[in-house]
Amino acid sequence: LTGEVEKKYAISRKGAKEGDLIFVTGTLGGSLISKHLKFIPRLKEARSLVKQCKLTAMVDISDGLSSDLVRISEASQVGAVIYEKQIPISRSAYKSAAQRNIKPVESALHDGEDFELLFTLPKSYIRKLFSGWLINIQKSIGIQVNCIGRITRLGSGLKIIKENGCITALLPKGYCHF
Repeated sequence: LTGEVEKKYAISRKGAKEGDLIFVTGTLGGSLISKHLKFIPRLKEARSLVKQCKLTAMVDISDGLSSDLVRISEASQVGAVIYEKQIPISRSAYKSAAQRNIKPVESALHDGEDFELLFTLPKSYIRKLFSGWLINIQKSIGIQVNCIGRITRLGSGLKIIKENGCITALLPKGYCHF
């Protein structure tokens, strides 16, 4: 499968820098229940984000948040920390988790086929987060957008801060193509 993108909309995985903020669109997890082979790519939303924001890196979440965050991290040669309580968990993730006897956040972290956008913005956007900017972005693209973490220095690995405050390694457990 091949495709084309206009150069002005081309955002790669390799531009994230230490201090950048990490965002996702929509809600995550439970895709086998709600999105399997029925998804709509976030092309319009990605273009709108590129027009309105200074994105540093972006990828769609096709193999699970944990796996696709690793791809940005490796391509950009950085680490990352995300906050469990900031991850937007879908209703389907709760159903899927109950069926599989796992926590809903595990579904949101590792299920593939969400096809939401995972992107980074410069740390200068932190001030904008408290000024209503995020609400305006959500209105303009028509979907929920959440800040879930920040990019850290190379060598710090991927971490998740659990709801109880514990910091643990975030291992990529999403879909693997090989």
